[in-house]
Amino acid sequence: MSVPSLALKFLMGGGVLLSAFVLWQAQSVTPSAPRDTLNSVEPANTAAIPTAEMPRPTGARESGLSSDLASVVDQLALHLLETYGETILDKRVQVGLLEERDSVLSRFPEQGLALFELALRRAFPDLAETILGLIARMAEYDTWLEANATQLATLGLLEREGTLWQKRQALFGKDALEIWADEQQAVAAKKEATRQVLTRLNDDNQSTLDEKLYQLQSELTEIYDGGLEKLGMDAGVLGAVFFGLDSVQKVLSDLPSERRQQEINRVRRQLGYSDAQIERLAERDAKRNQRWEKGLAYMDARRELDARPESAEKLQALQRLREEHFGFEAKTIALEERDGFYRFERPRLYGRN
Repeated sequence: MSVPSLALKFLMGGGVLLSAFVLWQAQSVTPSAPRDTLNSVEPANTAAIPTAEMPRPTGARESGLSSDLASVVDQLALHLLETYGETILDKRVQVGLLEERDSVLSRFPEQGLALFELALRRAFPDLAETILGLIARMAEYDTWLEANATQLATLGLLEREGTLWQKRQALFGKDALEIWADEQQAVAAKKEATRQVLTRLNDDNQSTLDEKLYQLQSELTEIYDGGLEKLGMDAGVLGAVFFGLDSVQKVLSDLPSERRQQEINRVRRQLGYSDAQIERLAERDAKRNQRWEKGLAYMDARRELDARPESAEKLQALQRLREEHFGFEAKTIALEERDGFYRFERPRLYGRN
């Protein structure tokens, strides 16, 4: 059983949230997040970048601008070319030009959009339409963030990041991965750090249960910057991860049943469960224990029947055996087995199933 992989599914929230601490992204929901990384963008191959010649153009007369505004366009075009020319092929740089556009708008509220577009087309004529489209969608994304800031703040980190990525992909499609590439790298680093923690604890047969739980909680808190509650990870999720570790199951399986339940209860208390919750979960554990005892007895008897030659009598005997052990669930068990699934051949995970 690949427990670290299984545990990661709990931690990542499944495929809906990018499959792994899948779906993990950076914690900020501020509009400028993707543009904060522009300084780290590596220069592109400048020979491949389409640009316009930059001597004094005749655009003033063609666009009907005054000479003063035409000069503004020329200066802005030169600024764009000199500042972003080496990196303009990067989508992160392109959406980052929204800040340049907003700066022009703050100086020229009525004509700013037209001035910026003229300057952009002069600096990067072959890329202008693409860049303008990206900027418009980023402005829409920023507006959506602002309008939904209160609701987003109430979500756990996993759910919030899933919501953000759903919106990003709706607006930008595959370009979203490039625009937020730095976030993706940070997520990948945290995911790998989490995998290493789980793998080490999974194989640790020396530490006590208390030590394993402390290490799991403290190291995940450190990886995710200050608190598991920020992940939307409640005691149930963390408990499922903990009880899914091979090293934990080895300790529990070696204990007598009564002592095992005491240890499970104690772990749950450390996870933050109330006494009433622990009592209810212990009752559920007792029912599961009975079910597993019945299921394992069924599997032993079934193996004896499997050794017989195929016949109608064998099929009838199997049906009676299922009804004897599972009552009204016998039909469900039969359907599962027809599909090749035998639920009591799964690993028994005390505290989980």
